[in-house]
Amino acid sequence: MSNKKVLCPASELGRDTWIIGAIQADGVVRFIGKPVPAIAEFRTQANKRGQPEQYFRFASACRRHDCDKWKEGACSVAGALRRTVQANPRLKEQEAPACGMREHCLWERSCGPLVCRACRYVGSDARQRKTVHFCAPPAPGRKERAA
Repeated sequence: MSNKKVLCPASELGRDTWIIGAIQADGVVRFIGKPVPAIAEFRTQANKRGQPEQYFRFASACRRHDCDKWKEGACSVAGALRRTVQANPRLKEQEAPACGMREHCLWERSCGPLVCRACRYVGSDARQRKTVHFCAPPAPGRKERAA
């Protein structure tokens, strides 16, 4: 991955896609550290299972104007994440999870590190082109499950 590449962290599984995390039963993403290329064999097996975006988070080059989430010259998901964190005291108090793609992340570059606190709660139904959705952060005083 080149240092200048800007990646969307909620992509559908495709040819030039990186695996960045696995989605746990509660909907929270567990990031895997360094992104792993989604090689042809993985893509074939994941597609056989059906809807791989329900099980994994993928990243790929930002498509900007070719993406339905690109509004008024910016990623609308990044803006929604920023507003979500700003309005949610529980998210403000959390630390951002370790992430192996942060230096390439469109959301972090667009809105700063604050959005990283909510990223693990973002789901995608990219193939259906549905709005990215959020699962709820844990209640105050409750720790997230370790996977």
